[in-house]
Amino acid sequence: MSLGVVLGIANIGLSLSAASKAKKAARKAAQARMAMARYNANIAREEAKAKSEVIEYEAEQLTLTQRELQSNQRASVSMRGGTLAGSDLVVILNERAKMQMDNLELQRQSDQAKLAGEKEAEGMLKGAKLGAQVDRAKGKAQAGALVAQAVGQAANVAAKYDL
Repeated sequence: MSLGVVLGIANIGLSLSAASKAKKAARKAAQARMAMARYNANIAREEAKAKSEVIEYEAEQLTLTQRELQSNQRASVSMRGGTLAGSDLVVILNERAKMQMDNLELQRQSDQAKLAGEKEAEGMLKGAKLGAQVDRAKGKAQAGALVAQAVGQAANVAAKYDL
């Protein structure tokens, strides 16, 4: 076998090896992209959970403050002999309704924080999945091009040395 044939075969082997490495590198890049997205998604979820917990804590504090206020109002009304037609009871009822609305608003904000974190996390994961698919497709395309190059080199060697 002549040196040209050996070099041609070596080039074919190198091209096939490069194709395999390109595909493997693309697969690793896709895995790394997904790992980073999972990490970032978990961080987004934890941040949303923390925000929700802060809001829930504020709701608990508000509830305690409201109970104290209601207790003081009841004591004030009972000391004065409150009546339904009088303004004291009407004020208490109005305040109670406002307090309930405040609690509901805080619960809504807490739920919104949780949902926003989950939505952000899902968006990160979807984007990473798409990017990983692109990475894998690029690796396959690059590998295919290198295999085609190897086939072309084999054809050139065969034609040049009448194999």
